[in-house]
Amino acid sequence: MARRKQDGLYRRNGIFGFRFKDAAGSWREKSTGKADREAAKTFKNDFLNDLKNGTLPSGMADWTLEQAKNWWLEFRKPRIAGSTLEAEKHRLTPLVRTMGNIRLKQITNVVIDGYVTKRLENGIGAWSINKEILTWSMILKKSKALASH
Repeated sequence: MARRKQDGLYRRNGIFGFRFKDAAGSWREKSTGKADREAAKTFKNDFLNDLKNGTLPSGMADWTLEQAKNWWLEFRKPRIAGSTLEAEKHRLTPLVRTMGNIRLKQITNVVIDGYVTKRLENGIGAWSINKEILTWSMILKKSKALASH
């Protein structure tokens, strides 16, 4: 009888998957999307590290830009001065207007680069664009939604 691998992976329809406990302690299954065992092990280890470090996307990643903007302004209201809150409100608006009301999880570095290019082409100063991106990056960091592709 062949010895079982001790890496916690199983194969289903040629693709490796694994079981893990979520933050609530419930068992879940996750597909690696990989047919190669070594690639699947790497995926599993990365996923479990992200889970342990709390860096997996949160439910906020499904929010639209408008939902995130409204939440952010309410979240920040007791934390910052009124003038700063007003400035952030103005900094959040152009991305929604330019990109449409997409979901946070749809925002990638490529999307942000395209946004910056459009703003520059429209004659907006780099300082203003940097402040807009900084404000959105705080929201994306909170939601754990920013992808790197």
